[in-house]
Amino acid sequence: MPPLLQEIGNKHKLSVLRAEPVTGGDINRCYKLSTQQGTYFIKLNEAGKFPGMMQTEAMGLQVLANTQTFRIPAIIDHGVHYNEWQYLLLEWLEPGHPSVNFGSGFGERLAALHAHTEDAFGLSFNNYIGLLPQQNGYRSRFPDFYAALRILPQVKALRDKGLYTGVEASVFETLCIRLPEFIPEEPPA
Repeated sequence: MPPLLQEIGNKHKLSVLRAEPVTGGDINRCYKLSTQQGTYFIKLNEAGKFPGMMQTEAMGLQVLANTQTFRIPAIIDHGVHYNEWQYLLLEWLEPGHPSVNFGSGFGERLAALHAHTEDAFGLSFNNYIGLLPQQNGYRSRFPDFYAALRILPQVKALRDKGLYTGVEASVFETLCIRLPEFIPEEPPA
């Protein structure tokens, strides 16, 4: 077991018995922690590469949990260990098998999640989309939000790296202008 996991467990008064790697993503190192006090999920990554990633993920999980629509694992803690590794410690949720009514129940909860409206589209904090920092802010219309804070920043990043020419980028810029034609007006959710 990595000593880091034992040290984080000790910080939370958890007697770690076993740490089993959990797969499913490629950004973080993830483990199922079996302790004398219960079972937990922990994810780790380099604090210097992705500053604040675990903090903003915890904040995003809390936003989702506040809607009371889906079962979101309880956030135990997040932090940075020795200025090197950041972590997010969560309640462990046992994997299950979808019931016969899984699809309809999931659809109903997803609709209930989107029924939670806000004053504007966006978030009050920046976060990540995979490995990429993602800027947030607020816009009153979704096409404006999606263009200004999702599509165009990615196009700019690719252009800055020399991976897009002006011609290729202009296709996305044109799409952004036309987004209101494709996206219906809805309240922010």
